Amino acid sequence: MTLSKRVFPVAKICVKNNLPPHLLLSLGLLTGAFLIMWPCYWERDDTLFFFLTFLPLTGILLLTPLFLPEQDRDTLDVIRMRATPLALIFSVRAVCGILFLLALPAGALLVLSLLHCEISSGLWSEAVSCSLFLGGLGALCYALWENLPAAYLVPVLYFILCNMTGRERMKEWGLEAFCIAPNGQDYIPGLRPALLVGGLLLLLAAILLRCRRKRNG
Repeated sequence: MTLSKRVFPVAKICVKNNLPPHLLLSLGLLTGAFLIMWPCYWERDDTLFFFLTFLPLTGILLLTPLFLPEQDRDTLDVIRMRATPLALIFSVRAVCGILFLLALPAGALLVLSLLHCEISSGLWSEAVSCSLFLGGLGALCYALWENLPAAYLVPVLYFILCNMTGRERMKEWGLEAFCIAPNGQDYIPGLRPALLVGGLLLLLAAILLRCRRKRNG
């Protein structure tokens, strides 16, 4: 069986069955944030605060439940009868989640621009990097413990800690260390891609660990 014949059924099932609940939660979170804060004619600092407060949480919702147990018959057919490697299945799921993770900040930026809010350059990439890092952290915690509530809790607590303590205590370990400051300057120049690369590495580690456990189990 060719690679494409393995990838497309997995992607189709992922978009049809796996992603919708988590995507709806992400959309609900952003919709609630827009309705509560009602952004309109915001200055750049206000837009920055809103964007980097709510958008990173969508990465946790989309990527943490990457290894949920299979229930759908079509999914089981793809896994068992066609002997599709688990690494391929999890990789396709991760790519699907990342695609929506890229689309949500773009949609939010479009809405903010229509509401005449000032937008900083590089804001989309900052939100994507934070989302990917937090989502990768959640996926790795799920691969380690196989406990979904705990996997959600770790990146959420880390995110809250970063926002509450600020860079004074978290220093280079806080999300703010990798994001643009309100005045448009980097907190630590040269480390802006660190969250993006770190998120991809965390996802890769989570997939490899999950596959290893499944083989040994």
